[in-house]
Amino acid sequence: MPGVQPGSRWTNDVSSVSTRPVSTSPTISAPSGPRCSPPAFSASHRIQYQSGVDGHIDWGASIALGEKLYLGAVGYFYDQLGPDSGPGAQLGGFQSKVTAVGPQIGYAIDLGIVHADLNLRGYKEFDAQNRPEGWNLWLTLSLSKFRPRGQGRS
Repeated sequence: MPGVQPGSRWTNDVSSVSTRPVSTSPTISAPSGPRCSPPAFSASHRIQYQSGVDGHIDWGASIALGEKLYLGAVGYFYDQLGPDSGPGAQLGGFQSKVTAVGPQIGYAIDLGIVHADLNLRGYKEFDAQNRPEGWNLWLTLSLSKFRPRGQGRS
């Protein structure tokens, strides 16, 4: 497939998010939903490989440390609900799951008509099945045309 590197794949992630921001208490958020991928093609062998549908529950809680800075905890539960399939699935169904938890720190940035949120999260994965355990680090920059109400955090 032109423009797609070996090992790359598209995914469709449908999530529902519930957030409870209150200026006098922690902000709590929990997006969750199913994710599925269309068949991936090996660039060298043209072997189809279909990852199974998976489900995830992500969660996060934070508390403001001033007008723009926040600190908190994050985590996720990931479970592959359906087996991998296709001629390229030589290891069989290979269903995986993992749990993760870790810290987060973020900073809200006002750029005039655009609001930005810079967030750093670290996840320690454990209770893994058919996948490696360890740490992963996420640095995200979120941009929004709308400024959140209340304190500077989103």
